[in-house]
Amino acid sequence: MRSFLAGLALAAACLAQSFGAQSDLRVSGPYQHSNLTVFLLHSQATSSRKYMPLKEAIEQKKVVVHETKAVNELAIENISSDVDVFVQGGDVVKGGQQDRVFTTDLILPPKSGRTPVATFCVEQGRWTKRGSEEVRTFNSSTEIVAHKELKRAVKGGKDQSKVWDEVAKANLAVGLASSSYQLNVESKQMTQKLDGYLKALQPLLVKSPDAVGFVYAVNGKFAGGEVYSNPALFNALWTKTSKAAAVEASGEAVDGKAPLFSALDARQSIASFKGDAKVESPNKRTKTAKGESPKVLMFESSDTAVRDGWLHRSYVAK
Repeated sequence: MRSFLAGLALAAACLAQSFGAQSDLRVSGPYQHSNLTVFLLHSQATSSRKYMPLKEAIEQKKVVVHETKAVNELAIENISSDVDVFVQGGDVVKGGQQDRVFTTDLILPPKSGRTPVATFCVEQGRWTKRGSEEVRTFNSSTEIVAHKELKRAVKGGKDQSKVWDEVAKANLAVGLASSSYQLNVESKQMTQKLDGYLKALQPLLVKSPDAVGFVYAVNGKFAGGEVYSNPALFNALWTKTSKAAAVEASGEAVDGKAPLFSALDARQSIASFKGDAKVESPNKRTKTAKGESPKVLMFESSDTAVRDGWLHRSYVAK
């Protein structure tokens, strides 16, 4: 028991010390469309370990996400023999009794067995099979939640009602009234709203092979960002994460008098955080912790199989 507690204390110390900007971080941009400003973050990879994101893992049938009939917990299983799977906090899974969102990052090793994972419902009202979808499992994970208020409710809260409230606000912000976050994001109306944003954003990584993350602002105000330990993982998740930034921007009217969001603003937004003394372990391969500055929350995950290896940092404006 003492060695276990000592190990947790050491992990907490390592995570707390890791908070803050990387010394070699370089910022490029701005890349702008309408009211959305993006800066890419560049760095040498801190880890060469490969991970498969949840979307691809489900599509390639390497992962099964099981319905448990408990709103706030699902079971996920890596059934592959040779792939580490990365689940990002905020990933939405479609199907089951109702669509859900994962609250935390999770690294699933090969042949993981069923692993319980905390979730929230992002589809109020349904508790039955939908169309031809499988009700016992979830068939896809194409989206990640957008909007800083919804992200805070999912990643930092414990209140299902708050998540439903924020989903309703997010849907109304873009003129959609369905109770399903997933169905609204993939709707024809939303697709049309996002077209210009995605055409501007999604090709950016072609000329930036060393990019490890990005920071974005809406109407000149910092909104959030994502940073990873290696370019390969960032590249694999760029379609999801850049689309979420576009969804958030599309829900706000363009402010012609918005302040300029500069590279210095981007760097300072993710520069200094205090570590939370509470370190959590969603499973044996994952450690998570939270940091904050006066205006920003940061959620950090690390892979216990990598020495001193943080994997992902997610930044959300307060």
